[in-house]
Amino acid sequence: MYSEKGILHNLYVVKKAYDILWDDLMDQFRLTRAEIDVLAFLSLHPEKNTAHDIVEYRMIAKSHVSKAVDKLLERGLLVREKDKSDRRCMHLIPTNSADYVISAIQTKQEEFEKKLSEGFTDDELLFFSKIISRFADNASAML
Repeated sequence: MYSEKGILHNLYVVKKAYDILWDDLMDQFRLTRAEIDVLAFLSLHPEKNTAHDIVEYRMIAKSHVSKAVDKLLERGLLVREKDKSDRRCMHLIPTNSADYVISAIQTKQEEFEKKLSEGFTDDELLFFSKIISRFADNASAML
C-alpha cells in the first residue's frame, strides 16, 4: 500500500516549486504573491470576478484578497464595476495596463505545467488528472 506521507510529501514538493515560480515576477513587477494570484485568477476565470469568488475558489484569506485588490486598484491594474442587478456586488476587471503582467503570469503558468508534465503521455496525464480530482474532492469534503 502506498503511504499517505509519500503523497503529501510529493504534493508539498510541487507546491514549493509553484511558489518559487513567482519570485522573479514578484521582483520584476513589484507585486505580492496575493496580487499575482488575484490577476492570475481573474485572467483564467473572467466570469468569476468578485473578491468573494477569489476567496472561495483560490482559498486565499479574505484580508489578503482585500489588500491585494486595493493595491491593484491603486496601481491602475484593476477597476471595479458595479453589478447591474445588485449594487452591493463589485466586479473586478483587469485594465489594459495589466495585460503585460497577465501575459507574463500566463507564460509562467504554461512553462510550469509543461515542465511538470515532461515525460508523461497524454493518457498518463489524463489518469493523473482524474486521480488528483478525486483527492481534491475528498479534501473538500473535509473542509
